[in-house]
Amino acid sequence: RYQECTDPPFDALRHQDGLGVVPELVRVLDHPTAPRMLFFNGMNDLICNHVGNERFLDKMPWSHAAEWATGERYAWFIGDNDGAGPAGYVREYRNLLFLKVPNSGHMVPMDLPEVGLEMMRILMAGPPTDKGAPTFRSSKQGLDAGDPATAGTEGKCERCPSCDVYAAPAAPGGAPSAT
Repeated sequence: RYQECTDPPFDALRHQDGLGVVPELVRVLDHPTAPRMLFFNGMNDLICNHVGNERFLDKMPWSHAAEWATGERYAWFIGDNDGAGPAGYVREYRNLLFLKVPNSGHMVPMDLPEVGLEMMRILMAGPPTDKGAPTFRSSKQGLDAGDPATAGTEGKCERCPSCDVYAAPAAPGGAPSAT
């Protein structure tokens, strides 16, 4: 069901691969006109995973990084929904938005055309300034909004038995540490 994107766009931009975009993103995010920037990921994307992209945004050195870290999160529903679950999950602060789309791979608009169209419609409509404006803020999620940088786990989730994301550092000689 999921397809990788075609090579011509990649080939045309190959010369820019690895150059980095952080300084330009920070410049745009901190611009006085505050243009909205939407980062989105299909949650089944094997090419650009949503966890890595959200961590990248958490480390972005822009002027509102602290507020972004504790920004509100919402479940986003489209239309009548009929119990189908959220079309996505969004975190938003000021002009930075991060949207995770379930049941989609790398090419969200191809995998879920209705979701992709509504996503772009909301982005292009601009920030929701009145009750009639389209928004990703369908249902606020009741999550603990503590700053991960000052949490007891130093911004890391608790280690679970099936997760090696925070595996112990290697001991001298390359073997995993017993801690």
